[in-house]
Amino acid sequence: MLKFAITLSQEGQSEVGRKGVAEFLAENQIALSAKGLSTLSCETSEEIFGRVFLQGYDEILTPLRNVDTIGASAPLPNLEIHLPDPVRPYIDYISITPPIRRF
Repeated sequence: MLKFAITLSQEGQSEVGRKGVAEFLAENQIALSAKGLSTLSCETSEEIFGRVFLQGYDEILTPLRNVDTIGASAPLPNLEIHLPDPVRPYIDYISITPPIRRF
């Protein structure tokens, strides 16, 4: 399961924006696991994430797999992730949580 956070734009924090994003997530089989005033925590499969945001998880991770990120526990840096037109005005950015590696 891929976990990520959506930071809502000012417009996205409105009732209309929140409703639009929530409907978009539900229609695309993305589970909303928590919500705050300006953020939404989400979970979905890597396959669905790739279909919705036009980028696979490995595509996003590949440039970040270097010495500086090994062992990092914080979310990955803000990357340019494709935002579909229906939610583009409502989302500022998406932050992906890196996978936990168990030894």
